[in-house]
Amino acid sequence: MAIEVKNLSKRLGKLQVLSDLSFSVPKGRITGFLGPNGAGKTTTLRILLGLLAKDSGTIKLLGEELETGPALSLKGKIGYLPQDPVFPEQLSAWEVLALVAENYQLPLAEKRARELLAQFQLEEAAQRRVVGFSRGMKQKLGLVAALLPQPQLLLLDEPVSALDPAGRHQVLELLAALGDKTTVFLSSHILADVQRICQRVIIINKGQKLVEEELE
Repeated sequence: MAIEVKNLSKRLGKLQVLSDLSFSVPKGRITGFLGPNGAGKTTTLRILLGLLAKDSGTIKLLGEELETGPALSLKGKIGYLPQDPVFPEQLSAWEVLALVAENYQLPLAEKRARELLAQFQLEEAAQRRVVGFSRGMKQKLGLVAALLPQPQLLLLDEPVSALDPAGRHQVLELLAALGDKTTVFLSSHILADVQRICQRVIIINKGQKLVEEELE
């Protein structure tokens, strides 16, 4: 399994955000993580990434059990796109990718970076400062950054929420084409998008699992 979560609980202030949440995500598949706003999807993703501490429960990512945050050995194996990616605005798109490569302790593979920028139609904006990017362009750049290290596991939080219909179609096609090389776990509330590319769905509400099934 790429992700194994058992009895995960988290309280924020007086609000019980997650309650004994358990689910698993098979390797090499695209799994949709669904629920209404406030269901606990983003909190779950942040805990998986070690950005937020869990209160109780166990988590395994790519077979490694996590206590607080992802082990260093997992750093280069996981890509992440938040719903609203934020970049240093004084940097160009190309400089952002160089920073991402440095963070993953990898040399910037210029050929791969250029290919990804072209796939997401950002090649002409590569030298422009991010401060001038639209929200949709920033979301595309976030996807490029998440895919740059060729992760085994890709965690996406509403990956097409800022895109127009043509952009959504393009990004979904690219995600579907990842095949069995990368496990994709994406949160969304756009059911048509999930139905189009996902093989499995997990549905939660008020921090509890309602459904975990093959899409059929």
